[in-house]
Amino acid sequence: MARVDTKSRTIQSLYSLYAADKLRVNRRYQRKLVWTLEEKQRLIESVLNEYPIPAILVAEHEDGVLEIIDGLQRLHTLMSFIEQEFQDCNNNVFDLEKFPTAKDRVAERESMEQTSHIDNEGDSSEKSYIADSTKFLDYEIAMLVMRNASLSEIEDVFQRINAYGHQLSDQERRQSGIDSAFSAFVRNIAADIRGDQTFETLPLSKMPSISIDMPKTKFGYEIQAGDVFWNRHGILLGKQLRDSLDEQCLADLAACIVGKKLIPRTKDALDKIYTRGSSESKRIQSSLDIFGEDNLRDRIREVFNVIDRVVSASDDSKLLNLLYTKTNNNGFPAVFTVLAIAFYQTMFPSIDGDKMRVLPKKNERLVAEAIKGTANDGKIESGKQATSVDRREHNVNAIKGLIGDYFEETEIGPFLGVGEGLIDTIIRRSKIESPSFELKQGGLSLGSKRSWNKNAVEKIMHTFVAMANNGVSGDQYLLIGVADKDADADQIARIDAISPIRVAGVSVVGVDREAKALGISLESYQQKWRDAVENSKISEPLKGQLLSNMNYSPYRGLGVIIFKVPAQDKLSFYDGEVYIRKGDSTRKLINAAAVIDVNTRFEKR
Repeated sequence: MARVDTKSRTIQSLYSLYAADKLRVNRRYQRKLVWTLEEKQRLIESVLNEYPIPAILVAEHEDGVLEIIDGLQRLHTLMSFIEQEFQDCNNNVFDLEKFPTAKDRVAERESMEQTSHIDNEGDSSEKSYIADSTKFLDYEIAMLVMRNASLSEIEDVFQRINAYGHQLSDQERRQSGIDSAFSAFVRNIAADIRGDQTFETLPLSKMPSISIDMPKTKFGYEIQAGDVFWNRHGILLGKQLRDSLDEQCLADLAACIVGKKLIPRTKDALDKIYTRGSSESKRIQSSLDIFGEDNLRDRIREVFNVIDRVVSASDDSKLLNLLYTKTNNNGFPAVFTVLAIAFYQTMFPSIDGDKMRVLPKKNERLVAEAIKGTANDGKIESGKQATSVDRREHNVNAIKGLIGDYFEETEIGPFLGVGEGLIDTIIRRSKIESPSFELKQGGLSLGSKRSWNKNAVEKIMHTFVAMANNGVSGDQYLLIGVADKDADADQIARIDAISPIRVAGVSVVGVDREAKALGISLESYQQKWRDAVENSKISEPLKGQLLSNMNYSPYRGLGVIIFKVPAQDKLSFYDGEVYIRKGDSTRKLINAAAVIDVNTRFEKR
């Protein structure tokens, strides 16, 4: 049974833990960074005025890591203020000269990113500093430390802390209140679509990489609200996205799909699904077990991909403008969920069959024209009266009647769900989980002579082997058509006359440009990569698996090739040599002891 000890820590000692990645966040129950600038500044003001602030609650693990249970927003606010991520209410910043440890850390980060979140043009003397940075570091915060706590105890404590407050939204309370395959599925696919999928736990210092920056805040968080599917199409406002309404929509959508019948769009209906031991929870969980999480994830992804394609084929920049011919500034999650269900039922008429109906490219614009203005032209109902099962079924059938004739039946292929969202997720994860996600600009040299670069391509083959030897249990990915160096992206933009798309600090440059430079079709270009793998010295079964798991996405007109590296159960080789990943680099092992050590990764599985 867990015991709780109370102790005080200075902000300086907390920063030491933060810098050493000893403060960690469990995404199973914790939300993202959501505080506004005003909330951050009020906390800093309290510390500067030496007012008491609420205690921090953590769970201590054997390796000395402290898992944050309560106080995530407060801790990150304090740490980011030290690193000059924002100013206090008097436009003052922390003086890094008073804290060399933080100064070096910030300098290293800004050197890598070539950016700074606080405007720092000119010399440092132009900045206005808080009165006493040393005193700020010496401020003591009460910390409650749970020792020997099980995961269930930690989650129970978190739920109880937030059960009666106003801090969490309804969906955040649901997700934190139950640990089930359904809640995990919703959490994971929501992160997938937002583009912030990561390990289940990650250091507090990495939270900005999976948090959403609103247009008016600009805290330097990795994900821009306007780039996320929900906000980009006007489905959810920034605040709604921050409050996890995307997860609420997905929970509703997933329950309607796997449960084989629609549920009312009400708080009570979702609460029942998230209530441990309830008949509705058991029904949905049992259905998900039969249906399969991967199957459901891929189908929902494909629905979102098709909706994206339909909007792109229209004259409207977002789904909001396509569905509403009259002004709507409030988002439309209820209408979107009905639309998504209609697309799903059209595309997958049989829940367990091997057939699906695809939307040919030539029909994308026709579907866009068919659903134009449906949200306010009387074809479907909206508002409170449209939340019942009967009214939702009426709306779903109305939309199916508009779009059904434009889809054509085919076999369900192996690359279901591969689209922009998956690629964006891979790019973002490559910054956090660099050994398992790799980005390559292409196969051509960037000099004056645009020829197939055999040396560079062979290094990519080495990388495939090294990734396979990570010994992880999940899939890993390598993208062709993404430049992680700004110099390469600038060179490509110049010589290939394209406009790279920035995602998470790197540039999608695509591969269509390489096919054009070689004067060959896209199909022939993709075959060059298949031939490169086929003719390589990669050992089996990895070689065959790479060929089976290569795919192409048109990604916003640029084109990206996706290689999935499946989990392996034994060492892989290239020409008899063993390669491994060290961070984001690939290395060849040169001694037997190292090879034996890597082999233990597979023996332990």
